[in-house]
Amino acid sequence: MLHELKVKVEKQEQTTSSTKTDTQSSKNDIIDILAQNQAECQKAITEMAKSLTDQKITPAPAPHGEVPHRQVPLFLGDLLAYADFIRAFDNAVGDVLENPQDKLDYLIQFTRGPAQDLVKGSVRLPSSRGYQKARDQLVTYFGDEVFIADAYIEKAFKWPQIKQNDSAALREYASFLDSCIDKMTSAGNRDAFNNNPNIRIIISKLPYTLRDKWQS
Repeated sequence: MLHELKVKVEKQEQTTSSTKTDTQSSKNDIIDILAQNQAECQKAITEMAKSLTDQKITPAPAPHGEVPHRQVPLFLGDLLAYADFIRAFDNAVGDVLENPQDKLDYLIQFTRGPAQDLVKGSVRLPSSRGYQKARDQLVTYFGDEVFIADAYIEKAFKWPQIKQNDSAALREYASFLDSCIDKMTSAGNRDAFNNNPNIRIIISKLPYTLRDKWQS
């Protein structure tokens, strides 16, 4: 049912856009040009990557204790941001550095608030145990799939009302619903959304014309 709602949101955006045929035609021309350029850029990138592979060029390993120059977002304790944070951290630090003390230090550096307090609670342990405990604590409090699914539901309930003909807001809502579907599926908790009370709340965020179509 949630997937059907997402499809109806996307169809409403198409219906809204169809009232402006000339403008949409111009937009489609622009999109075609951008798509062509994107395809050409992708082809160039693919050829460059193949060339590097053929030459067997590999990146030099990071010196001991030196974090690679990659962007790691600060983690403030938002459950919905945990997966992206820990993926970025591992790409830049966790899977690159060998010294567990260095990893723990960077984990403290890239966290704030309650998350940082959890990590700091492990600093008195031997470095290998301390880093592993810090990671386990983060998973327990911020990485639990059920807790994250609940956070998605709460965000859906607090989603602002979408105004009529607001295509950008509809796209954002559709994207959020898509994330909800993925997260619920991975947590094995998809039924948390697919029940009548929750669906009614989700539908209530839509513009009135789309609500009428869905309810009819």
